[in-house]
Amino acid sequence: MRVQPGDDRGSLAFAMLVTLVGFALTAIMVPTALTQITSTREDNRRLTDLSAAQTGLDIALSHIQAANDGTGNGVLATLPCGPFTGTLSTATTANYNVTITYYQNDPRGHENDPTWQAANPPITCINGGGARVTPKYALLRSLGTDQTTTDITKTPNRGLTATYAFHITNENIPGGNIRVYKLPTSKDLCLDAGSSSPLAGTNVQMQPCVEGRGQQKWAYNQDLTITLVGSGMCLEAGSPEAKGNVVKLQKCASPVAVRQRWSANNHANFEGTSDNKTLNGLCFNVQTPDTPGSFVILGDNASKLCQQPHDNIQSFFPEPSAGAGAAGPATGQLVDFAQFGRCLDVTGGHVPVVATYLIAWPCKQAPDPTTIAWNEVWNVPTVPATATKVTGPILDYPGGATYCLKSPNSTAVGMYPIIVACNSSSPTADEVWTVYGDTGDYTSSYRIVDKNGYCLMPSDPNGPNPDLLPNSDQISRIVMATCDGSTLQKWNAPPDLLESSQLSNMREN
Repeated sequence: MRVQPGDDRGSLAFAMLVTLVGFALTAIMVPTALTQITSTREDNRRLTDLSAAQTGLDIALSHIQAANDGTGNGVLATLPCGPFTGTLSTATTANYNVTITYYQNDPRGHENDPTWQAANPPITCINGGGARVTPKYALLRSLGTDQTTTDITKTPNRGLTATYAFHITNENIPGGNIRVYKLPTSKDLCLDAGSSSPLAGTNVQMQPCVEGRGQQKWAYNQDLTITLVGSGMCLEAGSPEAKGNVVKLQKCASPVAVRQRWSANNHANFEGTSDNKTLNGLCFNVQTPDTPGSFVILGDNASKLCQQPHDNIQSFFPEPSAGAGAAGPATGQLVDFAQFGRCLDVTGGHVPVVATYLIAWPCKQAPDPTTIAWNEVWNVPTVPATATKVTGPILDYPGGATYCLKSPNSTAVGMYPIIVACNSSSPTADEVWTVYGDTGDYTSSYRIVDKNGYCLMPSDPNGPNPDLLPNSDQISRIVMATCDGSTLQKWNAPPDLLESSQLSNMREN
């Protein structure tokens, strides 16, 4: 049949042809469109997963950087241990889970290497927060998902890994409580300035001890001044010093004034000096013992108010964090890093020597360091400038005799080193030590190691099995332990400080 112009049958046929083509194209396009929709949804989900994982990293990083003292100096005890979990916002179900692992060695490139992980175990975190030793790196692993879940590992997720490198410098930041000796039935009282910014002339009082309280945060400095941290105020008791004078806060003098120098003597007294050479027999006394609000006055040795057995009147014990005063290599003392107000001490200081263990005692001071008691003065081999370690005996001289520090020679950790009479020119193997200086690796630096490879250290008073001097205020016995990088195992080391750094080596798992 021929279709002539104007014939309706031709228009109908053409319309039917267009319709058939349209249906055919639709059939072809629907699967493609559905695929694109599914792909878009998947891309959106993955983007949300990644955003959640990134949020987890940001949260963990903020917690690490918040572990400081308010002036940017890192605080080891407040480093976060994690894990951290949360949601992106109240308007979404997306959530994250991020873990933090601390290392002494660089984990970059070894995140999934079991051999490296076995050889470089992570630093132990303390329950409630804080690392046991100073880390150099933090490995952050964050998982994110767009779904609500109690176990993110069992849902579709995306993960990010990043490394945080701490910057370590050598700076001593002293500050801690100073307690009067606590008898079994007495109150726990500390020197108190009344406020963290006291006025000149403020009388020092005794108040219940509060850890970290600004008005009880004292620094025992190398020049033998005792300052309230951050205030510019020093302790003094008038000039001339006399029995009954009240201890007050006054602006620190420059150069250092004789009236502001206090030596922690052999009897745990803070004793003054009148000539910058000798002690003057005047020391801090609690005016009304065991009474909050009591002033601190000067007692005198002539009235037996100094250099007596420990009591809650004239015996004061600074926390290790208050500082070591002038103690260090120049005075012949061995200052522990983690307890940097404590020195290696022969218990009791008796001659002849009867001590069966050594202790980490508050570092003793004197205006003339050559008069410091023998039981804290050591002749330690000096590490040559061109070397990282030296071997030899560590000597002490009770009553003028020559004694050597002796290892317990045991493969069991926790055994006690002692001092014994010796021939310093031909010491036994148990009397020879390896003394490390700066090795270039902070983990292995400043150790003192015996012939069996064990490290000298004070027992950790906060550890699971503290070994303390009986009836003492957190005074540790000295033990031998497996060398593990702990800051308790460093002697005369520049104390290290954590500072903020940035994330690096961030990548998707």
